[in-house]
Amino acid sequence: MRLGVLSLFGLLALPLVAGAETPPGRDDAEADARAQEKRRPAVDTAEEDPAFGRRLQEVLRRYGADVHGCYGVALAEQPALAGEVLVRLWIEQGGGVSRVDVLKDASGSGRLTGCLSDAMRHWRAPELAGSEVRQVVFPLAFRSTERTPAPETQAQSGTPIGARYVFPQATAQPGPLPGGKLEARVLVTGEGADTPQASLTHLLLKPSARLALHQHPGALELLYVLKGLARVRGAMPGTVESAETGDLIVVPPGAVHNIEAAPLASLELLQMFAPAGPERAYVDPSPAARAGTVPAVRQRAAATPETTPRIIKGAALPSYAILDGKGSATLYLHKSGLGQIAVQRLEAGPGARIPEHQHEESDEIVYVLSGRGIMTVAGQRLPITAGDAVHLPRRVSHAIEVTERLVAIQCYAPAGPEQRFTTGPARVPSPQAGPGIGAGPPGSRRSPNQ
Repeated sequence: MRLGVLSLFGLLALPLVAGAETPPGRDDAEADARAQEKRRPAVDTAEEDPAFGRRLQEVLRRYGADVHGCYGVALAEQPALAGEVLVRLWIEQGGGVSRVDVLKDASGSGRLTGCLSDAMRHWRAPELAGSEVRQVVFPLAFRSTERTPAPETQAQSGTPIGARYVFPQATAQPGPLPGGKLEARVLVTGEGADTPQASLTHLLLKPSARLALHQHPGALELLYVLKGLARVRGAMPGTVESAETGDLIVVPPGAVHNIEAAPLASLELLQMFAPAGPERAYVDPSPAARAGTVPAVRQRAAATPETTPRIIKGAALPSYAILDGKGSATLYLHKSGLGQIAVQRLEAGPGARIPEHQHEESDEIVYVLSGRGIMTVAGQRLPITAGDAVHLPRRVSHAIEVTERLVAIQCYAPAGPEQRFTTGPARVPSPQAGPGIGAGPPGSRRSPNQ
């Protein structure tokens, strides 16, 4: 694991406090005159106030998880990320931060500086505040390293600060698959010290591409259609169903199936396995990694729900108001269906917040379809955006603040935490959409968990 090393540089030589100035946004003549009068730095250098350097270090120590978290996310996009960053905070009299400016970015990573800016706006530093709005510069130096030091640990949760939770799709390498018709990017996988109870892979099938007939004896497979039209075939010859954007394909353990893209358009899918395991075949050609997927033949025996792929029509499902009306949840699978995993589509407007919480028994996986937000995971403030996957292990505290309208696919493994979504009012879809698995009949307000 590659971890970054950061430090305050030049601490005892820089004039870290730029001075007391009028808060940003006051541009009248009187304010300008006052700003010019107060241009003299409150502290010329750190040597004139030795305690100031210690206070600066204390603030950085208090919010070190934010800085480590931002660097960890950026490092995933640029494995050799290094360089100096100067960030100026405008600190109000009470210690709150009203503005953040990036004065220097030698790292060249917009992901890093954007994350730092978003995180620092939530800092509080009363020990650095003055009688007026004060500008304080935080000089940070980042460098990557090949060694694996013992990571610093959060005192409250026991979670390593260096732990990784956000997995950008753009940084996942496509697996070495033959034929060139399929691209698989494994985002969350059943490997490592903290093995998830489900996995997440982004699949791209080119026009007319087909996954050979196969089965997963020990895992439930779910395929959410991101874009395109999927043709789904099961064990019975001649049986073909179609799944379109927003639908969920459910393949029970051991069910024989194959998936085919339409002739004129590519097919994008989110693939989930519960438990994790079969996804490893995309990146590891060894027989052990491929054991979770076996070739199959069609059978003429009568199909049963346990041996047949099914399609949940997203347009047929009721949605539930959440977050005090600022968001909605559409449940595809839930506890009373297939208990291994729950899947829902979440939407939330800017300003929506989910307070800090954790799930005692369930892992949570989130894939961001669109929008932006800030997740706080085990004390780290991590930006998320479209194409990011997030893995939140059980018993790890997390929260989210939506900064730009967010749409995401969320799953819990095992199912259970999704039950709280059904306490809000339901919006029932049009009867023309037809019922989906787990939904009430057309026009019904019955909870899908009843």
